[in-house]
Amino acid sequence: MPGDRPEIMDPAAEGEAAVGENGCARKVVITHTKGLHLRPSTRVSAAARKFQCDVRIRANGRDVSAKSIIELMGLAAEQGTELSVRAEGKDAAEAVNAIVELVRTNFGFGPDDI
Repeated sequence: MPGDRPEIMDPAAEGEAAVGENGCARKVVITHTKGLHLRPSTRVSAAARKFQCDVRIRANGRDVSAKSIIELMGLAAEQGTELSVRAEGKDAAEAVNAIVELVRTNFGFGPDDI
């Protein structure tokens, strides 16, 4: 159960990676004006599902699976929200870096695309 899992690690600052024995974590702030709604959640979920590791995102006091569109939308993460992206498993660092880069680049959308 997600709430029963120990924390992997807590990165100290945005963009700074914390790497543990089997996991990785980074923080990133949503800059896109519309935040993390359906279309961006779909892209984040698709990116997370490419990896074998467990990928989780924490924001607004909630911790959800990055592979679930519905759970991501439930974060209600607006522009300016800080996300903590964490993964545990074989390809954890690659997964975290891919998702952080997606968020940093406005989920691949231009300012008027959404």
